[in-house]
Amino acid sequence: MKPIVLTLEIAGKKKRFKATKEVTTAILMKSLELEDALKYEIKAIPKLYACSSYICSVFGNKFSEEDLQRNVTYTRIVPLAHEVMDYVVEIAELKISVDSTKGEVVPFETRKKS
Repeated sequence: MKPIVLTLEIAGKKKRFKATKEVTTAILMKSLELEDALKYEIKAIPKLYACSSYICSVFGNKFSEEDLQRNVTYTRIVPLAHEVMDYVVEIAELKISVDSTKGEVVPFETRKKS
């Protein structure tokens, strides 16, 4: 999957940021927690704070929540968080599938006797 790229204006200059390709357990867990929160949370304000924090963490905290909030409209922040969650989950699934093909599991009954 192609990395997500954000362009933010910070200190009067446009800067491009790419989402990390390394998905840590913490980021994956945060993705799953936020996904549940967004399904069941009724109030909009906690969603905005949670989404801002989450997006910054996936981008390696290379920009602040304030920088993100100054550059992304409130109507775009939750959809952007969903896009980032999809990216994180897909990267994690790809990593799991690649790791699982490295070794071969042989049933006990078919192993060669030495």
